[in-house]
Amino acid sequence: MDIICLAFANDRANPLPTLQEEDNNLNRILSPRQLKQHYILIRDSYASITSVTNTIAQSKDQLRFSSTSISTS
Repeated sequence: MDIICLAFANDRANPLPTLQEEDNNLNRILSPRQLKQHYILIRDSYASITSVTNTIAQSKDQLRFSSTSISTS
């Protein structure tokens, strides 16, 4: 099954509201098709280099799309 990875490198201590909103909106849009098993959605709201690297390594054969947004605060 294809995998979609959404990674947001938001700051837990001082999150950017627009980055949280983007994360929530994409999850809301993509979740219904995940529930129908069209793909697997991996969501990492507070991604780190390690977590993104691990996700890619574990799902490299099935990964179809990866999006990363980084907080610059």
